[in-house]
Amino acid sequence: MEGLEWLTQVKEWSGLTSVGIVESERHIALNLLKQESSAKVGIRNKRLKAASDDDYLLKVLISN
Repeated sequence: MEGLEWLTQVKEWSGLTSVGIVESERHIALNLLKQESSAKVGIRNKRLKAASDDDYLLKVLISN
């Protein structure tokens, strides 16, 4: 248990919280979806399309 408490303290001191990491990844994903312009639909539909279509997901990840 002491090891886990130490690890938690290190994460708090360094700012490496899992919530922060997830929020950063979410922000990046939303920005990529906003930049993708081939599908003339909203962000929600782009997200759903990327989840179900691997080719579209690759297009979103590669396009800049």
